[in-house]
Amino acid sequence: MKGFFKFLYRLVHWTIVSILYIFRVPLVIAGIALLVGIFDIRIIACIIHIDFGIVVMAMPAVFTAKKLVENITVFRKGERFSGTCTGYKFEHWNCGYDVHWNDSQNIKRYTRFDVPMIKFKYPFAVNVYSLNNNINLGIFSVIKNILCFVMCLFIWVVCTGITADTVCKTFIYGL
Repeated sequence: MKGFFKFLYRLVHWTIVSILYIFRVPLVIAGIALLVGIFDIRIIACIIHIDFGIVVMAMPAVFTAKKLVENITVFRKGERFSGTCTGYKFEHWNCGYDVHWNDSQNIKRYTRFDVPMIKFKYPFAVNVYSLNNNINLGIFSVIKNILCFVMCLFIWVVCTGITADTVCKTFIYGL
């Protein structure tokens, strides 16, 4: 029981530390704004948009861009194997196509790929691509990564644009 409470304490502690680490730039800006005496609702909205747009959405956008480049590299330069998709499973954190294939040493492999459901009749043939211990379903994986990247980039640009517009209206035009 003592170990459980120690684990719970560490979980709460590292959660708070992580949140403060992620939001350190907006917290510094908010602190400076409070010290200077600029306490306007538009400034607080700017801080929230900077926080959400630049700090929170920049990290997933960079991560999905890295994953997109990695999946395109595997798709273009990797070995291609013929596999069979036996179905699509809906589970909490492990949704995707169940794919069976034989690799270059003729060893039977199985993986559940987290890609959008495009085909509905099972079983069907798929191509599995492998390069440097990375595997994907080719264009299915690339489409998923493109959608995630575009969504993160869109939110990032919108929040940054709202912040720039608010700052421009507040400080330049005095509205």
